[in-house]
Amino acid sequence: MQNVYLALHGNLTLDESADTPIAQQLVLGSTGASLAKFKLSADATEDISVTEFTVAQDMSTAFQTGTGAAASPGNSHFVSARSATGSIKNLKLYNGSSLLASVSAFDQTNNSHTAIATFTGFTLTVPKNSNIVLEVKGDLSSFADGGVPSSSHRMVLLPDTRVNAAAAAANPASVTNPVVAVGAGSGISMSKAALDVNGGTSSGNTDQNVVASYMDLLRAKLTLAYASDSPSGSASPASEATVAKFIATNSSNVGNYSLHVYNMNLDVSSVGSSMPNDQTAINMKVYKDSISTANQLVSTDASAITQFTDTVIPESGFTDLELAAGSSKTLFVTLDTSTSNFSANDTLSVGLDAADLQWNDDSTDRSYDYYTVDTLPLSGKTLVY
Repeated sequence: MQNVYLALHGNLTLDESADTPIAQQLVLGSTGASLAKFKLSADATEDISVTEFTVAQDMSTAFQTGTGAAASPGNSHFVSARSATGSIKNLKLYNGSSLLASVSAFDQTNNSHTAIATFTGFTLTVPKNSNIVLEVKGDLSSFADGGVPSSSHRMVLLPDTRVNAAAAAANPASVTNPVVAVGAGSGISMSKAALDVNGGTSSGNTDQNVVASYMDLLRAKLTLAYASDSPSGSASPASEATVAKFIATNSSNVGNYSLHVYNMNLDVSSVGSSMPNDQTAINMKVYKDSISTANQLVSTDASAITQFTDTVIPESGFTDLELAAGSSKTLFVTLDTSTSNFSANDTLSVGLDAADLQWNDDSTDRSYDYYTVDTLPLSGKTLVY
């Protein structure tokens, strides 16, 4: 009988998975939110056994500052990393549908710069010349329990998980890897030299942070969609024609928080139409619930020198719209198309750009206003005259 020993040990690459959740807005009080997916790949030398996995969270970026017509630059709100650490709790690590380990909360005991969560108590084999995907899920604290709205969080694998970069440079021996892994054949523990952190995208042999998407936390979430009967296709000029219909929804949320829409601009385009010679204002109006004077939210001139143009409505010109938790409202957009000189086959479309809304998740502090909505942009449906 002979004993066989590997002359080389394997290598493990850590990267973001291609199907990691996209950046999105999450409602405080939600449970089991998917926060990130990371891919662990073993080379062709040997299987790799993983027994510990450490993830950090980056909370350094506020998300609601806007640049669109509705936005107010400078109206941003930054939340310190420490103040928002408890917004995500009951973290779980999954391999597919299999729960590997749980951690109750992030902490900063071993890393003064970034809060970390270390999953232990499992053994997972990454087959040689193959990969596995690990998913991090978590519960979001409700606002009443300390969840911080207007905070952004993303999961990160750090080459050095225990100390800040300056300390690691001064004392390299203190560096701790984001995984504890051992070659199944060689028995050799994977050190930084045998770990490629962000190996798929980093240059040379330099390890870099593996970052997932930002998740933005708020009390209540606004969504916009076209109504199923929003007009499109063949159209005829009219003094107040409905040219678009949107559904605005406030999802159900823990705490039953209302949301408030303070402004709304529209992405307007046309091909072929020309304005009257006297440059008469052509009013575009937005209504809630139904087309009636009592329900009008705004009226604005949508004409330019030659054709239609995007609206530029100041907040003061828009009547605030409130949506109760779990409710929806239909928004009607109308336009006087009878004086717009539409000829045969001229077109018009009315949509919403990514930063066309200004809204708030029931905070009395208007510095918490948001200018982004997950479901935007909505490309305008084409009306043909």
